[in-house]
Amino acid sequence: VYSAKCSHCHGADGAGNTVLGRTLKLRDMRSAEAQKFSDSELITIIATGTDGGRMPGFRKKLGPEMVERLASHVRGLAVNRPLR
Repeated sequence: VYSAKCSHCHGADGAGNTVLGRTLKLRDMRSAEAQKFSDSELITIIATGTDGGRMPGFRKKLGPEMVERLASHVRGLAVNRPLR
């Protein structure tokens, strides 16, 4: 689901290093800044969208269980963050 719905903007690794990600100036989802959100905040962002509609909400299309699984996936992206 992440590959189909999210990676086009956020990239396969969550870095946001895609044409759309760079255009929209998306933050690296692996970063401490992005990972500081609580689980419930991540779920809300994925469910309802953010940034005035630039990122759509996915609650209606995917349902609450899949939204929670996507939030868990985003959390796991930080594990694969390159050292800097």
